[in-house]
Amino acid sequence: MFAPPNPASLEAEEPVRTADWVELNLLTNEEHSVSIADVTASFAEHPQDESSASEHRGDYAEDSEDLDPETLNKGYWNNAEVAAELAFNELHQRSIYLGNRYPLILDGETAAADATSDSIDVARFLTLLRSRHLYHRALEDNGTLAGQLFEELLTHALRKFLGTSRTHAVRFGVAGGTRGGGLPNNTDDALDQLAQRIKEPRGTLKGLPDGDIGADSIAWRPFPDPYRGQLTTIAQATISEREWTKKQPSPKWASGRLIRLLTRPTTVVAFVESISLTNDSVLEGIAKQFNSLPLDRFRLLCYVRDNDIPCDLQSRIETWSDEMHRRLPK
Repeated sequence: MFAPPNPASLEAEEPVRTADWVELNLLTNEEHSVSIADVTASFAEHPQDESSASEHRGDYAEDSEDLDPETLNKGYWNNAEVAAELAFNELHQRSIYLGNRYPLILDGETAAADATSDSIDVARFLTLLRSRHLYHRALEDNGTLAGQLFEELLTHALRKFLGTSRTHAVRFGVAGGTRGGGLPNNTDDALDQLAQRIKEPRGTLKGLPDGDIGADSIAWRPFPDPYRGQLTTIAQATISEREWTKKQPSPKWASGRLIRLLTRPTTVVAFVESISLTNDSVLEGIAKQFNSLPLDRFRLLCYVRDNDIPCDLQSRIETWSDEMHRRLPK
């Protein structure tokens, strides 16, 4: 089992991080199954206090290979057990929320990976992206390749969300040094070509510096008629921790100064953190000016399966995931 994750900065986030850690162990096949007792024992063997006295629970055999009473600190077992139970409550809610899209199987107090899941590779990738937060700097990953892969995955999630074709979605982001979708790196040229693809007039704002203008992925769903007006999503992506509430596409997209979209676009912020399904405190305190659609990794899983992404992207995701798996702290 991987080392327990770094403590959360907020107590309300602790069950979410622990649940994510359980998923990480299972989706990487580090463990075939994880139970509440396993999580409790692991946490109790890594106490957050400095007590040296041991603690033992009578309902666990002293010779259990998963439990060394000499390593347990007095009074910490109960805290560890509560933490494990709260994390499993979160896992159960995820299972209910995602149904057969959830890549784990919950059986009472035990969780295991669902080998029949059709989203196992995408789920593993998103969970390993999340591990960059659980183990700060431990993966020695600067985020360049990870950010590009996440932008590409988001592009396919958006087109599935809108129910549109691959020709109606593009990665506008420049993570990795190259803009996606065959668009030129020069921002003005990229906007000119994008306007032609969307079939809406180019805006008047020109002379823009190279960059994505807060739009990493764009998808649209046109009607078959020749008239303007269509559903459009403009999405910003972030793989950084505790940053998503500060990220929104530039208002220039909605103003029509870049592309004169007849219908106001829906702005989206995609991130790899997990919004709690048992505690809504994470959504408290969001700035009033935040008015985008939040897509955490579970909302992304709602719309993208392994076969929804091109084989080349799936191969690169698997290669990155394999490398990050080897770097995780044991």
